[in-house]
Amino acid sequence: MMRVRARRPEVSLDATVEEDQTDGHRFSDLLAAPDGSPAEPLEADEQRRVVQRIVRQMPDHLQEVLILAYYHKFPYKDMAEILGVPLGTVKSRLHGAVAAFAQAYRKETGTT
Repeated sequence: MMRVRARRPEVSLDATVEEDQTDGHRFSDLLAAPDGSPAEPLEADEQRRVVQRIVRQMPDHLQEVLILAYYHKFPYKDMAEILGVPLGTVKSRLHGAVAAFAQAYRKETGTT
């Protein structure tokens, strides 16, 4: 057993990862479980599907402005050029789209 230990040196889990570093990371820190539950990715996928379903059910003119603003992150001016409508129309459509989405999301998820 002593010969095996000599060939395979052991390091305590409380030892620092690199001695020249002063940040104090230990080997046991590398073994720590990640934050969050295993169900989080499934819940995120379900929420993504709900959002996609709601957006697909919205009227086209609201759907377009919502996708351009929140998915593509275009500024209002660029959205107005892309859609070929005045800047005020973009703003009012986006306001209506957000309100319609919020109402549909609350209804779908049962939240108030």
